[in-house]
This record gives sequence, C-alpha cells and structure tokens, in this order.
Amino acid sequence: FQLARPITEAYIDIRQINAPAHMKWLRHELRCGTLPAVSGARELYARFSEWYGKSKSREPERIVTETSFGKMMKEAYVSDEGKIEVAEYKHTRDGMTYQFDFKRLIEGLEKLHLLRVGECEVNAEGCLIEVGAEE
Repeated sequence: FQLARPITEAYIDIRQINAPAHMKWLRHELRCGTLPAVSGARELYARFSEWYGKSKSREPERIVTETSFGKMMKEAYVSDEGKIEVAEYKHTRDGMTYQFDFKRLIEGLEKLHLLRVGECEVNAEGCLIEVGAEE
C-alpha cells in the first residue's frame, strides 16, 4: 500500500501538518518569497526563531537550538528518488553560510508533498518569486 499510496488532499495536509518545524519554516519562507539566496547560519536561525515564536502550531518546549538547527539545515533529507540537499554550505570567516538552489529546494519539497506543485516559483535567473500566502 505504501508504494501505491493515493496522494489526496487529506494526505498532503497531514504531511504538511506533521512536517518538522524547520521544514515548515522553509515552506513559509518559500511561499512568501523571503528566503534569501545566500545567508549566514545565525541570520537563518534568527528568522526561524522569529517565525517559530509567531507560529500558531508551535510547541514552545520543542524549539531547537541554534546548533541543532544548523545540523538540520546541513543534512540531506530523503525522497523516494534519493537524497536532496537543502542547501550548499561552507565555512567562512564569519561562520557558516548557506546558498539555496530554489528550483531544487522547491522540487524536493514538492516530491515530499510539503509544497503543492506550483505553489512556489523561480524566475529565469533562479530567483524566488512571491506567489504564496501567509499561513
């Protein structure tokens, strides 16, 4: 059954509700068109923490630390076709820097049913276009 599971609206809703907090935050940033193409780890964590504090579905005792957030952002997540990197990252003099490939990130989240197809778009230059709405 799991290999031929029907992908219904209810299934997608459940996937999105049960997604890890950092994936919900990425979805929010993508939908609003506010995820920076290149950013430092501290800035991303500050953005995540601010969003988490305002989130209606947050669990206060479950906020991740900056170190845990950085680890989650570095790790690949797995889809049916294999691993998809969330971002390229490198150590700089000022700390960790992430560079997002929006097209690949959006496609990966769509394959995981954490974004609906067409919910987010990039232009010809690979820049994020605001198309979504606030959650």
